[in-house]
Amino acid sequence: MIVKRLSDRLILIGTAHVFPESVEMVRKVILAEKPDIVGVELCPQRYEALTSGFASAPSSPIALILYLIQEFFSKRMGVEAGREMLEAAEAAREVGARLEFLDRDITVTLQELLNLGIGEKLKFLAWLAAGLFLSPKVKPELKGEEGMSRLLHNFKKMCPGFYRVLVEERDEYMVTRILGLSAGGKMVCVVGAGHLQGLVRALGTWGSRMEWEMPFYSS
Repeated sequence: MIVKRLSDRLILIGTAHVFPESVEMVRKVILAEKPDIVGVELCPQRYEALTSGFASAPSSPIALILYLIQEFFSKRMGVEAGREMLEAAEAAREVGARLEFLDRDITVTLQELLNLGIGEKLKFLAWLAAGLFLSPKVKPELKGEEGMSRLLHNFKKMCPGFYRVLVEERDEYMVTRILGLSAGGKMVCVVGAGHLQGLVRALGTWGSRMEWEMPFYSS
């Protein structure tokens, strides 16, 4: 869990989607900051699936793989995947903030993944297999910024096509959304930690950055 203030009007929360502490900390930050807007790394379709408690069957092999990986880590960590996004939406309602969706349509992302070559897909499967079967548990150090940086670096090196579609293109989309919403007031944006580095780099013109340690919101 990483919290960064880019200005007095923009705060980014980078979460690990399946770590229980992410759920609690998202709520604490939003209640403490009382923003005008809460942005979440979801598209309307994914939000509907989360709020209804029913996710439709994955429509492609790639979607199925991503779904199974998410479920795997969810069960390991004891928290429902996406729970921190729902918590952000609930906290937004409590403070009277407007909820906005930052991510592009999931069907666009899945179609781009399907369009990748067979070599890219095989490398992705190998990368997943190594992570799932050679690592007995989710390592605590992956929760930090340095650990996430290493993970992203390795992912980009091993699977450049998947990295481009899953990280870089969605970073660009979310930056555009955040800038488009910036006139609406103070914002807290909740995104996966894997997107935080790219968003901070792109939005760095907001001014000096300050990272907050989690104990800041412990009271």
